Amino acid sequence: MKNLVVLSLCACGLLFANVALADTDGACHVNKNEWVSKDAATQKLESEGWKVRKVKIEDGCYEAYALKGGERAEVLLNPKTLEVVKIKKND
Repeated sequence: MKNLVVLSLCACGLLFANVALADTDGACHVNKNEWVSKDAATQKLESEGWKVRKVKIEDGCYEAYALKGGERAEVLLNPKTLEVVKIKKND
């Protein structure tokens, strides 16, 4: 019984790991030496009307916490091209 529980938990962990990886579909897998700076990411978003609060690295992407039009969002950027990969709106 104990082995079944452990096996079930491992299977759930793998399932959720795959969901997390599918979130950006590999759009951010870039060699670190090809990345542009966090400051460049901030400047790009600000030029598009975002008010950037913080930029960090998450799953190989730049993840910016930003505001636009009074709405909070997490903006995922490709660290080489600064292409917006995904925007997650926060309530």
